[in-house]
Amino acid sequence: MFQCKDLYTLSSLSKLKLIAGNNGLHKGIRWVYKAESLSLSQWVHGGELLIISRPVSSEPNFNLSVLLKEAIHLNMSGALLLIGPNYIEKISKSVLSLCNENDFPLFAIPWNLPLVDFFEEIGHAISNNNFYQSTRNDVIFNIIFENHISASALKLQAANSGYSFEGSHHFFLLHFILPESGQTAGMEQTISNNLYEYLHQAFSEQDASFLSSTYSNHIIGIFPDKDFSEITEAFSKTMDYVCQNHPQLTCNIGIGLAVSDIKKLKQSYEQAAECINYCNKLNLNHQSLCYNQLGLYQLFSDLNQTPLYESFIENQLGVLIRYDADNHTQLVETLSLYLQNNCNILHTADATYTHRNTIKYRITRIEELLRVDLQDASVRLNLHLALYLHQFIVNYSDL
Repeated sequence: MFQCKDLYTLSSLSKLKLIAGNNGLHKGIRWVYKAESLSLSQWVHGGELLIISRPVSSEPNFNLSVLLKEAIHLNMSGALLLIGPNYIEKISKSVLSLCNENDFPLFAIPWNLPLVDFFEEIGHAISNNNFYQSTRNDVIFNIIFENHISASALKLQAANSGYSFEGSHHFFLLHFILPESGQTAGMEQTISNNLYEYLHQAFSEQDASFLSSTYSNHIIGIFPDKDFSEITEAFSKTMDYVCQNHPQLTCNIGIGLAVSDIKKLKQSYEQAAECINYCNKLNLNHQSLCYNQLGLYQLFSDLNQTPLYESFIENQLGVLIRYDADNHTQLVETLSLYLQNNCNILHTADATYTHRNTIKYRITRIEELLRVDLQDASVRLNLHLALYLHQFIVNYSDL
């Protein structure tokens, strides 16, 4: 998407100056709107660059701060002011602070620059950018949906977008969830665009190659294995941005393993999606996970095996689960913490804020109920697996 920072590439804006909102330069510009009145809501949809010229600035009730607050509320991308006599002559510190606090780029140009040249040039720029984005979408979705396109054709499509499929590559998937309350129409699309634009900026800062696209509440993309460290740094910055600017979101990133055969690259996409499923099942937030970090959960992701998993859990933990339900105890939780703390009574007591003699009693009771010796390594392994599976199935059933 054409971004605010790209305005500097337009010859018609050779005298453009940024006066506030530097941290919002990654925001995309969907189109341009030249304000004709002091009310914006019925004319814009979000993502527009607002132009404030004389017809508006000369209105008796014109208040720049009020107008910019509405533009920010409507998720417009930024604003361009025409500066000069009988236009806007002064900009208050409160307006500059408003734009800086909301990462809302505020630009200025001399009043006598011909806007007709700017409208023509930015129209071409946005259209060209949309064309190249369509090409990038084709590459990504042709791989995911296994459309009948040869590897050479996919490589040619990617090359037309400036991406090379030499070497090995990863798929990534960014997924966010809005809170159930407080949603407004178009909010999902606006946030998706905002995160997409920031992610592009983070990639560019790392000088990393990538292809990416969006659908619904997902951002999906491909990057070369050689840029793995740079890309993961960009993901880390993106998560920091989400925490600071969209704290209401649940947001996670999944990364598939590197694949060298372009016709098998869909496997990496499926692995990235499984990372997102893992985060959802365990109610994780603000995580950036690679598939090889899932460990044992890689074995559990095939839900067709659920009856086998349930049988294993029953054999290993069934007695303990029913005992807790009947007696309102927490022996399963105690066992889990005991194993997590390497079977150390004192550390388990500290983790549960419980006296160590109480933990000793519980462990003895667990061994009696399960008829096992927790000093046996093979017993501990089976119980650890059963606890992992139990947590996996319980969380999945709650989705």
